[in-house]
Amino acid sequence: MLRDYFGLAFSTLSHRKLRSWLTMVGIFIGIAAVVALISLGKGFEEAINREFEKIGTDKLIILPKTGVGAPGTNAVAELTEDDLDVIKRVSGIENTAGFVFANSKVEFQDNIGFFFIIGLPKGDERDLVAELQSLNIREGRNLRDNDRFSALLGSSVVDKELIGKNINVRDKIKINSREFTIVGILEKTGDPGWDGSIQIPKETLREVFNEPDKIDEIVVKVADVENINVIADKIKSDLRRFRDVKKDEEDFDVQTPEQLLGSCRGNWNSKHNVHCRCRKDKGDWNNEKHRGAE
Repeated sequence: MLRDYFGLAFSTLSHRKLRSWLTMVGIFIGIAAVVALISLGKGFEEAINREFEKIGTDKLIILPKTGVGAPGTNAVAELTEDDLDVIKRVSGIENTAGFVFANSKVEFQDNIGFFFIIGLPKGDERDLVAELQSLNIREGRNLRDNDRFSALLGSSVVDKELIGKNINVRDKIKINSREFTIVGILEKTGDPGWDGSIQIPKETLREVFNEPDKIDEIVVKVADVENINVIADKIKSDLRRFRDVKKDEEDFDVQTPEQLLGSCRGNWNSKHNVHCRCRKDKGDWNNEKHRGAE
């Protein structure tokens, strides 16, 4: 009986060769597609895990929430230096840093581009930001505490010629019509936002963009990783009291490493898209390049 089944199958394949081969090709393509998707998913998950290994398990991210205004406004609450001071007083914190963002026109020679500008703090706070983002100097030097109109370029600004060719250390650029000297170029971090950005001193950004007090993101390094959730809850409690908001009505978000990783994995599983909001979406990262503009 089994021999008859094989004979019938072979006879059918022999008489309908084209249809049979097309069916087999379709099966092979389907299997290959499934294997490729599984491999791609595992690759993205490994990439996400590597990024979180760089960030570390001892850090918290505090962000303002969107959609806190009247219905339909999608307003964004603001964090300020006062909020940062409240967080610094929480027990169990080793270091904190707040940084500020802006989007601006940038000019170099006859080239004009629109870039994401990051205001970096001084001293130990700047070191914490560098640790968070794995920032290393490729050429030139880092920002110094006494720098004012100095700038660091992300690797993509130079490598992808986002604002013209041959831009280098010691060249002059204009940010929001104010002249800056390029003092350093960063190594590639793998984060398109930082790699395509320009970093300047935080206080200079406040002056140039008239942002006297706001903070767009706060990073906290805890002294004891085992107590990170307790410290996160204490930060939430103190900020609620200071900002006079009720529990579950917070206009800010305190994110632990587990929450950040879960958010990234959830976005991949639900959207097949690794563009996850590990940190706040800080505006339009797509730099426009207009050559020869005035």
